[in-house]
Amino acid sequence: MKDKKQWISEVFDRAAPYYGKKSSDFFNYFGEKLVEQVEVKPHHHVLDVATGRGAVLFPLTKTINTKGQITGIDISKQMICETSSELLKKGIDYVKLLHMDAESLDFPESSFDFIFCGFCLFFFPSISKALAGFKRVLKPGGSLVFSIWLEDSKLDKLINSEIDRINPIDRLATLSTWDAANLQKLCEEAGFHEVRTHEENKKFIHETCDEWWQSLWSHATRSKLENLPPDQLEKCYQNMLEKTAQHNKGGPLEEELKVLYGVAKA
Repeated sequence: MKDKKQWISEVFDRAAPYYGKKSSDFFNYFGEKLVEQVEVKPHHHVLDVATGRGAVLFPLTKTINTKGQITGIDISKQMICETSSELLKKGIDYVKLLHMDAESLDFPESSFDFIFCGFCLFFFPSISKALAGFKRVLKPGGSLVFSIWLEDSKLDKLINSEIDRINPIDRLATLSTWDAANLQKLCEEAGFHEVRTHEENKKFIHETCDEWWQSLWSHATRSKLENLPPDQLEKCYQNMLEKTAQHNKGGPLEEELKVLYGVAKA
């Protein structure tokens, strides 16, 4: 079986050109909301873990200027490449992007005022190792700011159920859903304190069933679709079009996403 981290990096390499676009632009909304959880100052040094296409990174550039430093890391080289190009187009030259494993941070102790970790904790094979590394590179009194999915949306449950029926495979994520109590316990075991969380439910619209289907290829669900043989993939596609058409009666598809935000002090 392929190494888990290699699998993650390769899936997101292929998804990078489309990640956060069209029907998956909810990442940008939740990225901005994550930055709003704390008060970031222009001079702060900030690390954005699993920076992807910059859903958290670009909102940070609205506050942090050349007096500070934004560093983004990702295990996907293609994500780094795509986001670097976007930074260049926008003329932002005080952001550093690095290809790096979040479980093996190559930074000195007490390097950052904040670490942002949007929708990525559940991908780490060793959550404890990652959190310990975050604690090490945060300055005393600094904060880890994170977001996770609370549960699959109805549409996610629909596609996952269909794939599991046709050809069940492992999920890309180590864990599919967590809750506030689990996260608080993990953070405290890693030496964090004053852990606070709150939830948000937000509805998004896919204009057509096909638009929703195409969006599945731009994020982690891609890892399951890619493992279906062509005939099974086509069968899955047709079944999803039929079932979602029944669900939305020919109109736009509504998807409610449930998110947990958290802040933990180092």
